[in-house]
Amino acid sequence: MPTAPGVSMNGLKPRRHWTAPAFRLVAFLCGACVLALLVSGASTSPSPAAKVTLRVGWVESPDGINPFTSMTGSSQELYTLAYDTLTRFDAATLEPRPDLAESWSSSSGGKVWTFHLRKDVDWQDGVAFTADDVKFTYDYIIDNEMGMWTNFTTFIDEVRVVDSHTVRFVCSQPKANILAMPVPILPRHIWQKIDPKKAVVSRSVVSLPSVGTGPFRIVEFRQDKYARLVANDQYWRGRPRVGELIFSVYQNSDTMYQDLLGGYLQAAIELPHATYTRLTKNEDFLAIAANPYRATSTFGFNCYTGSASRGHPVLLDRRFRWALNFAIDKQRIADVAFDGLVEPATSILPARCYPDPDWHWTPSASELTTYDPDKARTLLDQAGYRDTDGDGVREYDGKPITLRLWAINSEASDQTAAKLIAGWLHDIGLKVEFQVLDEGALIARMWNYEGDTFAPDYDMFIWGWGGDIDPTFLLSVYTTGQIENWNDTNWSNADYDNLFLEQQSTLDLEARQKIVWRMQELLYRESPVIFTVDLRMISAYNTKDWAGWVRSPADTGAAIGTQYVIDSYLYVHPTTGATTSVGKARGIVTAAIVAGVVVVVGLVVWAVRRRRGHRVEVG
Repeated sequence: MPTAPGVSMNGLKPRRHWTAPAFRLVAFLCGACVLALLVSGASTSPSPAAKVTLRVGWVESPDGINPFTSMTGSSQELYTLAYDTLTRFDAATLEPRPDLAESWSSSSGGKVWTFHLRKDVDWQDGVAFTADDVKFTYDYIIDNEMGMWTNFTTFIDEVRVVDSHTVRFVCSQPKANILAMPVPILPRHIWQKIDPKKAVVSRSVVSLPSVGTGPFRIVEFRQDKYARLVANDQYWRGRPRVGELIFSVYQNSDTMYQDLLGGYLQAAIELPHATYTRLTKNEDFLAIAANPYRATSTFGFNCYTGSASRGHPVLLDRRFRWALNFAIDKQRIADVAFDGLVEPATSILPARCYPDPDWHWTPSASELTTYDPDKARTLLDQAGYRDTDGDGVREYDGKPITLRLWAINSEASDQTAAKLIAGWLHDIGLKVEFQVLDEGALIARMWNYEGDTFAPDYDMFIWGWGGDIDPTFLLSVYTTGQIENWNDTNWSNADYDNLFLEQQSTLDLEARQKIVWRMQELLYRESPVIFTVDLRMISAYNTKDWAGWVRSPADTGAAIGTQYVIDSYLYVHPTTGATTSVGKARGIVTAAIVAGVVVVVGLVVWAVRRRRGHRVEVG
């Protein structure tokens, strides 16, 4: 902590006629006031933007800041602010708009795309941004098969530098999603020194402060605690109106809610669903129930067929998995675990998130699985999983079927859903061992290795998926190529893989929509995962003291955590009289300072009056 600077008295000695105790008290109070001013950052005039901090709370801890290993949505939020992409999405409409590429064109039936890059962009360390950085980034991913982004680079054969600010993509097939690639463009002069083999395994490969072209620079990151970012003064869209962002990780969402109400936070993501109604009645906040990540809650299974798998063998049987669809009461999960603010799901692409075209597939009435435990029991009997000894537990290979079910500790709704599911599975004759794990422990078990051999060590889990505006990423999750990467079920299906490639090369939207629907239908019938509910995230924003929140999409969406839309971070700012980073807490400190000054002045007046009529010596 910086020490307080010395205070000059311009050569004057203290007035000797003050009593020593009074002087000490005055000196103490003056010092306290100075210290309070230093701590609070108070001043007699509004603080410049560099002094303004926006504090955001969330319950999902970023699992790192390396864009090649960090999987969580919170991590994505951080490096979306640090790095730019060729294109982003319009906040209001979610249509592609220029980012590092200010314009583009295509030829050869969508096989060749030329991007014209901005010329007024520098990396945050002052080095000029050029087409070489774009080529390097895509070559780094393609040549080294960087699994986090390879599904976005499908069909790209070559990236050519035309000139210092023009780059051309040559593709083997028409590329339907080329304007929706969220690949972060990296600085060649930094990343060419990083071994790709280390980049895909290390969370600490990125040195801080980070170097990007985005509006903020990551300067501090502490796992499970916080991340601190500072504004990029030279950002090409204009300097953000806040000078600093602090993202705080909460283990308890109720505590986060109280910190929001108390003024410590200006925004909070993933608040308890039970707080939504209360917040909508509080005029100090804008409360939003939305699905910005196009997310669903998942009840998934270990479908890995490798010999090192530690999953229960029954989960490899499609008939077993299909039967469990009828054991799950999705509406009950929506009502109990999510306070009725969500709806039952049927697909990884949620309903009412894709207006034109609507990528979401809905099964017909005859295909829709509904809660029917008797049917679940019948299907399990038919598949050969019976309770032959009458102990209430079905058997596989002569042994009772015992399945592990895990949920993460930061998601109370997931834990509630898991408890409901455990009870329903017990009712149809399955023994379930339910356990709550922190997210890191769950990831470690699901992506477990024995030496160099992949050995996923789990049976069932409650988690969720959120994805991009284009359906490619979410559909990619369950492809064979994403086993050991995104594919948390390790399911493999050749028909699904082929359809995935086909939809990426289909430029006609209606034809592509039909392919995307077929993929969802296949996933539904094979059931490597059961999609339980389409999620709605509760977020809230201080609108009493802060303005400039940008909802995405307009009128219905959230203001932050909106999948690559960063406008709120650029434009949000304190309103008049709310120029500091700690909101109401600042007011308390200021009040204490004012009170201290009043006391000091009072003591001065008292001391002077006590000595009125006596000579005051000054030297």
